[in-house]
Amino acid sequence: MLQKLVKQKYAPLITAILICLFFFAAYSVLSIVRHLHYGSFGYDLGINNQIVWRYSTFQPPITTVGPFPGSLKLATHVELVYAFITPFYWLWSSSRMLLLVEAGFLVSGGIAMFLLARERKLTIPISFSILISYLSFYGLQNAMWFDVHSASFGAAFIAWMLYFLNKNSVFGTLLFFFLAITAKENIAFITFSLGLVYFISRRNKLSLFLMLAS
Repeated sequence: MLQKLVKQKYAPLITAILICLFFFAAYSVLSIVRHLHYGSFGYDLGINNQIVWRYSTFQPPITTVGPFPGSLKLATHVELVYAFITPFYWLWSSSRMLLLVEAGFLVSGGIAMFLLARERKLTIPISFSILISYLSFYGLQNAMWFDVHSASFGAAFIAWMLYFLNKNSVFGTLLFFFLAITAKENIAFITFSLGLVYFISRRNKLSLFLMLAS
């Protein structure tokens, strides 16, 4: 009886994970096939591949592909998130790894959206509708189709930040807030806005901190 209840409890989450894995496989194959058929560009896959490789070899993030060759990438965009994903390049130093990592992070945001919907007591069909809407959203598809962007990582981190913020989980919220604002300099405006919304509704210190830190 207990085993049956456990299965019923986790069956929707397992199904959501399987759906995400399907989309991860689809987006990964599409982006890599496009790359292997010379459809990718120096902007932005070439630039970011070079930056992640340089971070992975403990070199400064200087790009020879960008609009200002030989300059620090941080002079154009503050995208510190690439420093945090360098361990993946220690496993496989390839631009294809970067495409896989982007797909993985983007798709993981779907799990956050599904869990958030369940946390808000939405029905299982509606929760799955939100999940599939997120995964099949044109903006997400376009991000996956057109090389690699730090904002893609930011979108996934914000999804997880929202989930933990809704749960009043301080550690989870601050962890993904920190990761989100390292994705790109303009992400802080979004985290400030989300903090403001939650501060108006809850008046708690956590949302106030998000606003001030942003």
